[in-house]
Amino acid sequence: MKTLHKILLLGSIFGVASCNGKTKNSQVLTPEQFSSAEWIKAPFSGEIWSSYMGERISRSMKNLKIYQDSVAARNGFSYELSEDGKRIIRGFYPDSIISLPDIDSTRYVVSGKDTIRTKKQNTQNSFVSETY
Repeated sequence: MKTLHKILLLGSIFGVASCNGKTKNSQVLTPEQFSSAEWIKAPFSGEIWSSYMGERISRSMKNLKIYQDSVAARNGFSYELSEDGKRIIRGFYPDSIISLPDIDSTRYVVSGKDTIRTKKQNTQNSFVSETY
């Protein structure tokens, strides 16, 4: 019984410790993170959702809106509501080159199905981008 008690006690301590590490990820993105981020040029796949999901940042509607608005401002496009209520990009077309932020500083972003890495990092991917 004492052994079971020790196991449960250790498990609860490790469980609390792992939960505490997740609080950092619940932070809201800020404009400063976008101004200090490295922006990577990538082929535009028609959406930026995969780019947002490719960053190691907290997932929330507020962060998604900040991400969408910052990418739109940087690239000069706008959003429009479609008939089904989804936000769609206007003024930017597939196969264009888009700038995407590397907020988590991993030196890569995701554009559609492709991972785009900076030239500073050795890569085996099909598209290597210059950063600015």
